[in-house]
Amino acid sequence: MKNLLFLSLMVHALVASVFSVKCYSCSSTNRTCEKVIEIECLGGQCFTASERFYNGVKTFELFLKGCACDELCGGQGRATGENIEYQFNGVCCTGDDCNIDEFRLPDNKIPNGLQCPTCYNNISTDECVSDMKVNCTGNQVLCYDYRASMQNPDGSVLQYSSKGCANKFVCDVNFDKHIGLIELYREHLNCTAPNPDPQ
Repeated sequence: MKNLLFLSLMVHALVASVFSVKCYSCSSTNRTCEKVIEIECLGGQCFTASERFYNGVKTFELFLKGCACDELCGGQGRATGENIEYQFNGVCCTGDDCNIDEFRLPDNKIPNGLQCPTCYNNISTDECVSDMKVNCTGNQVLCYDYRASMQNPDGSVLQYSSKGCANKFVCDVNFDKHIGLIELYREHLNCTAPNPDPQ
């Protein structure tokens, strides 16, 4: 019985050592992230994420370190449209305190020859309508149509209706895996292939 208990404890210790790591943890609206603590994370990976959101009135930024979220590992999201811009970068790493790296928001504003309809309002989730188009850039290969009630990082709540360009990551994570924005209610989301730039 003692041998069985010893074996069980050894297996538990081995599993814990393999599947848990120490990671830096913090959440901040600036890149310095002053209040950094060390936490233990199951799953063996740490996470560093950066997010920027411009809503036509104000720019919000949030920087986060902590335990890895598999769905966001390696994710680089970008969506742009009339009066709106969203960027996300998530990096996962393996090993104790490996998420010591600086926060980064890679950006690619080189036009890729695609265009999407674009419009925006922040007073209603009714569909916005416009004849305007926006030039897609970098890996933005989809047009999005998104309407939702969102809580901004400062706690303010706005109704959004927006159309524009997005990359595949933003559409794949279904627009609701933000680290600073909170989707309170979704009216509509659709991502479709854009039309080539006629020029």
